[in-house]
Amino acid sequence: MDYDPKNTIKFAIEGLYMIKYRHDVCTDSNGSSVILTTDVVKNAYYDLKRRGIKVRWVTEITKENISYCKRIMEFAKLRHLEFKGNFGIGDGVDYRGSATSKPGEPPSQLIISNVRAFVEQQQYFFGMLWNKAIPAECKCTCSALEV
Repeated sequence: MDYDPKNTIKFAIEGLYMIKYRHDVCTDSNGSSVILTTDVVKNAYYDLKRRGIKVRWVTEITKENISYCKRIMEFAKLRHLEFKGNFGIGDGVDYRGSATSKPGEPPSQLIISNVRAFVEQQQYFFGMLWNKAIPAECKCTCSALEV
């Protein structure tokens, strides 16, 4: 088993560049800082937008991460919901996930699966979270979090 964060970034990036249509993401409140402070990952997300890929993102929006969340809104539809862990589903066929993260630190482990039944289950789970989450525009402008 490999616990090198450089390798988890490499596998995450490979997954992002395989996506053709949509990418659904859930991150804990620290996940956005990991994405946006790691240039190769950040660039891969902006590339998704450039390629016309639909990105939906659920995370907990806090005072500490609101600046990152506003940047995520440049390339994704963002919603607020408290969440633990991190995962993404590419085109409904590829799952990549990790445990909770520390601010600005890539995870040391990444779970990757293309097992259809599992990915479909996680896609369904994402849909439930997405429907329960609050649109970021409301959270960022209607709350005390606004900066």
